[in-house]
Amino acid sequence: MGLLQLDSFDARAEHVGPKPLSDDWHAGYAAALAAAEAERKSADAVLRDRLMQTIADLRFDHAAARQDVLRGLAPFFRALSHRLFPSLGARVLAETIAAELEQLAATFSEARPTLTVSPANMEIVSLHLGEMPGLILASDDALSPSEAVISTRDRTIAIDGAAIEDAIDSALSALGDQTMHADQSESLHHA
Repeated sequence: MGLLQLDSFDARAEHVGPKPLSDDWHAGYAAALAAAEAERKSADAVLRDRLMQTIADLRFDHAAARQDVLRGLAPFFRALSHRLFPSLGARVLAETIAAELEQLAATFSEARPTLTVSPANMEIVSLHLGEMPGLILASDDALSPSEAVISTRDRTIAIDGAAIEDAIDSALSALGDQTMHADQSESLHHA
């Protein structure tokens, strides 16, 4: 059993209690605290690096998945554009014809232009262009639905709608490639 200590009310009595801590103890405590802080910072840095790598991996996985989906949908988009192209192509052809005729408008008074289209496009072209004074509208069975010819005494302008269809196909094919390049440069900016 330990000694029983009683409070002393004597002024001369020395106070008995725990000994004050030594300077070596304080130095050891400070060193251990500094070592623990350094270890915590190191562990935080490792966790932060792992988290950043995981986020980068997820970003790449998302971009790769999106690229695969776009690649898979490209044939669908092409088939859809080919299916819609006869009406879309006729409208784009009519717009292109209108733009060319506007450029020739200055010469209408001098030479009447003749617009020759496929019989399949006569209706949509005449609806789109309306009544244009001085314009002669003709059809030619030799022209495909994607072709038109504007002619005056001085010049002939051939309009090829097949080139428009090729441009649509190229744009749809490039869709996946552009998305992939955009994702790669975005991930480089964040790295």
